[in-house]
Amino acid sequence: SVIGNVAQELVHQFAARGELRLLLGGNRFSLERLPLILDDQVYRIYEVLERLWVSRGETCYQLLDALQKTPNTPAPLLLTDMLQTLYEEELTDSEVQRVLQDCIKEVQRLCQTAPVVLSASFHDERPQLLELLESSTSHRVELHPAFDPRLASQLPLLPSA
Repeated sequence: SVIGNVAQELVHQFAARGELRLLLGGNRFSLERLPLILDDQVYRIYEVLERLWVSRGETCYQLLDALQKTPNTPAPLLLTDMLQTLYEEELTDSEVQRVLQDCIKEVQRLCQTAPVVLSASFHDERPQLLELLESSTSHRVELHPAFDPRLASQLPLLPSA
């Protein structure tokens, strides 16, 4: 997906520059392009990997638990596919609303000490989730399917190292 590709590119760019906390809400993630990002500094791969903290929530409750256990530090946090686990059919709408509101509170707590970037996708089953999430964010970037993820490395998202 476009969002997944951009989130993946952000992980590579952040990880190459310093400490990064990564919280995965879905199962789509790979570090396979990291050596290419490092280019002539590929010898630093282990140093970069040591600065990367990774956690994954396979259910919405695991995602909430991971957020609650994430300490406030100055290291940036990238939360991928934040809403993915909330689209499970067996969850009631009220249960999903409550968990999402609790997750948003935790994200707001983490924003007090570090930048937090999250990705989320719209889903026809529960369109109100993306609306609720958008209403609680300070900045929003909307990507459309026509976006070419290969251009993500050319976006001036981060200052040059």
